[in-house]
Amino acid sequence: MAPAHSDDGLIFDVGLHRGEDTAYYLRKGYRVVAFEADPELVALCEQRFAQAIADGRLTIVFGAIADTAEATVTFFRHAELSVWGTTDPAWVRRNAHRGAHVAVEVPVVDFATEIARHGVPHYAKIDIEGADRVCLDALDLGRAPRFVSIESDKTSLRAVEDELDRLAALGYTGFHAARQHHVERRVISTSARDGSAFVHRFERHSSGPFGDDLAWSDKATVLAEYGRIFKRYRRFGDASLLGRSRTGRVLRRQLNRFGAFPGWYDTHARL
Repeated sequence: MAPAHSDDGLIFDVGLHRGEDTAYYLRKGYRVVAFEADPELVALCEQRFAQAIADGRLTIVFGAIADTAEATVTFFRHAELSVWGTTDPAWVRRNAHRGAHVAVEVPVVDFATEIARHGVPHYAKIDIEGADRVCLDALDLGRAPRFVSIESDKTSLRAVEDELDRLAALGYTGFHAARQHHVERRVISTSARDGSAFVHRFERHSSGPFGDDLAWSDKATVLAEYGRIFKRYRRFGDASLLGRSRTGRVLRRQLNRFGAFPGWYDTHARL
């Protein structure tokens, strides 16, 4: 059962993008509070989910969750890949080889304030390109969602260990490393909150299954799994010889169609 402090009918979609995950959560019967910093994507989703918004099943919060006391922050929209929008200049530099970013000023959203306003969700999907930790820092013991997921670090196994330690400090004891490669090809049998069964095919850029649809392990087991993943990162990842050359990146993209490289992972945790 969900902890008494959480709303078992509520999900936070932190990183709404085009609504790939929100569509799934709504289909499962949850109310959703979704966060998005890209004004063009907000407008797109307001049109896509107009009925759910009118029905009170979806609230979209426009702005960037960021570690700053300022009222606004610079958000960098990627000109070609909207999933790479970020407030982190380091992420902009990392992805510069894949096209330019466009800087826009957006409101700063205080995540702790939004939790106080809407309630502690049953599940929080957090995927905001370099600022996931800001959301975790807004959680505390007794006010954490039953389930949470973040995009795991790809540059340092130590950073992943720190993420797991942070989650464990919040009371999470179950963990799962979810490979995100070709999530859009996945089809699962699941059920809505009312118990009705349905089959769902995930859209491109979806985060995939969550909660009771995952297989859970303890922290040590998942950290060992990440150890094996990082061995593959060193051979084939962004910082490898293949990742640093134009020819290598082309080869990686071709081979990755078949799942040859590890790609990126989300870390899921449950209380």
